[in-house]
Amino acid sequence: MSLLEISAVTKKFTTPPLTALEKVGMSISEGTVTALVGPSGCGKSTLLRIIAGLTSPNQGKISWSVPNPLVALMPQRDGLFSWNTIEDNVALPLRIRGVPRRKARERAHALLAQFELEQFCRAYPAQLSGGMRSRVAFLRTMLAEPTLVALDEPFGALDQITRAQMQRWLWQATRTQGLTLLLVTHDIAEAVTLADRVLVMSERPGRITADIEIEIPERAEFLSTESPKAATALSHGAGLRTTPNFVKAYKEIESALWGKEKNRE
Repeated sequence: MSLLEISAVTKKFTTPPLTALEKVGMSISEGTVTALVGPSGCGKSTLLRIIAGLTSPNQGKISWSVPNPLVALMPQRDGLFSWNTIEDNVALPLRIRGVPRRKARERAHALLAQFELEQFCRAYPAQLSGGMRSRVAFLRTMLAEPTLVALDEPFGALDQITRAQMQRWLWQATRTQGLTLLLVTHDIAEAVTLADRVLVMSERPGRITADIEIEIPERAEFLSTESPKAATALSHGAGLRTTPNFVKAYKEIESALWGKEKNRE
């Protein structure tokens, strides 16, 4: 089922004068992970902000199949409040809605326990590693019960090992919770690891130049908690990223990104 339809969206800025997006068209299906990949400055983050309702396009149309959609935007910085405990940080979306503190804390505590973070409920953000903070920020987003989660380079500041662990954790969380995700990333391997579809964008003004389905039936063998191969997926050394389907998808995206540039040269 198509959750979101974007038709011929164009976004221009006056200072400095430039066209960030030009006639962008795409759709997002409910319960799927869609990745946006493209060169820096092509308008990926601008498109996320338009979808989240933080800015408006100059032209084009955004259509939702559900009434009153809620888009939760998670940027690269975790945005946790240093003076709040982890439990209170996760509970924040409920408190904003007016849910009483005790009830909001109970729901945040239950969610943290579900993802094996219960022991950190009374800790503060400064006491957690970067990967743990990213987990907490994502759980806070989940508690908002969004129609769509928009992730803007959420793991860009993490080291390679922690980033691989977070990718696996996010894949598991998305499947168990039935979330719909739109992920912006510069990392082709991250897109192939997490996404059902990858949309490739051109240089500015950004346009969708390729729509690539990711078909890796064996992905769960390397990312699922129940799989005996899951341990190797933490490093991605001899795991998922060396499978023929992964390599094929990676090369297809790489060709869509850079093949046209080479042809212009």
